Amino acid sequence: MIDNQPFSKSAEIVDFYLEKGIDFFLFCQTQRALSLLKSERDITLIICSERVKYDNQEEKIGTSFITNLDKKYRVKTAVELSRKFREIQGELAKTSAYKYPDNFVVGHMLERYAKNDIDFSVEKKDCYMERILTSTDGKKINAFGGGLVLHGKAVDKKKAAEEEYEQKGLIELVV
Repeated sequence: MIDNQPFSKSAEIVDFYLEKGIDFFLFCQTQRALSLLKSERDITLIICSERVKYDNQEEKIGTSFITNLDKKYRVKTAVELSRKFREIQGELAKTSAYKYPDNFVVGHMLERYAKNDIDFSVEKKDCYMERILTSTDGKKINAFGGGLVLHGKAVDKKKAAEEEYEQKGLIELVV
């Protein structure tokens, strides 16, 4: 079975196919894919590096695959498949991560500050909401969820928050 099921139903569908003994190769959301790898599930996660635009989604979604056809690996990257995705989407250039300007803050930055005990606030008079930014090559980029354009002392406060975040360093995890 090859299926592009609703990502929110992936675990339920994987369990159904496994229970019924049905071979499958399913699309899955990369960010949530590892949660499907419960030890009792004999499945393989195939990681792609690309984001795909689906008709029912506003933004491109990191897309990978989950299957029970591979009996050797638990997880593996699919470099050639990732290249094909880029080819099909007309994006032969290296996939880029966005570096936002110093005067712009998005939700995941604010979440990162809160998670790391960084006190950050912006007065209403020092910002405005913006969803579309322009990349250095002139392309219009939709900032997922939008962001705040900062001015005045808010820019300095964001720089200070970023510096504090960098100083705190990464948290080392153990298993």
